[in-house]
Amino acid sequence: MQATSNPPQLKYESDGGPSLQSVATVIRDFGVLTDLRELLALVAFNCAIGNADAHAKNTSFLHPPDSVTVPLAPVYDLLSTLSLEPVDDRGRQIAKNPPDGSDGERCARLPQRDQS
Repeated sequence: MQATSNPPQLKYESDGGPSLQSVATVIRDFGVLTDLRELLALVAFNCAIGNADAHAKNTSFLHPPDSVTVPLAPVYDLLSTLSLEPVDDRGRQIAKNPPDGSDGERCARLPQRDQS
């Protein structure tokens, strides 16, 4: 994401890419403050639909020539990744339930139904 000065090849925060906080800082410093609510709503929506591929490079800003602010662009690349093979954009396997309980998602865990 150019707005956060991260190199374009760094897509995910875990690889050194932009964080949600850095996107929020761009909004705070250069954007429209009501877009902070929109960003939070986008995060909540991605959690609700199970989008494990939500990363900062899927967030863009508009740069109107007659304005000093940069509002959020319309959202895109919204999909549920729940049914997809768990691999990242480099083809690396993503563990669905690693031992430490982290699955790469920042969403709250829902209680698991007993399968017996």
